[in-house]
Amino acid sequence: MKKPLSFRLLLGLSLLPILFFPMIFMATIYIFDNPYGNPVYQYALFIGINAYPLYLLANAIWSYKIYAKNRKIAYGLVIWPTALMGLMLLMLLFA
Repeated sequence: MKKPLSFRLLLGLSLLPILFFPMIFMATIYIFDNPYGNPVYQYALFIGINAYPLYLLANAIWSYKIYAKNRKIAYGLVIWPTALMGLMLLMLLFA
């Protein structure tokens, strides 16, 4: 089943934050700056933050597969990363 253009565009837009991965990876290196910090917590935070492209890819794949069964859920799965990215952009602009 061929997906409509609007769904494919939203899917591509939801994967757009992956382009910021190098910048976020470099910023998360500073998690280890505190010499008195808990190393287990620091590594967990580092891995959790830097695994976000995997979350986005899994979300896109799941949305693509579920589209044939339930279009509303598929569109919802595609829209939430885009909406979150938009809210973060608004916070950066108006904070």
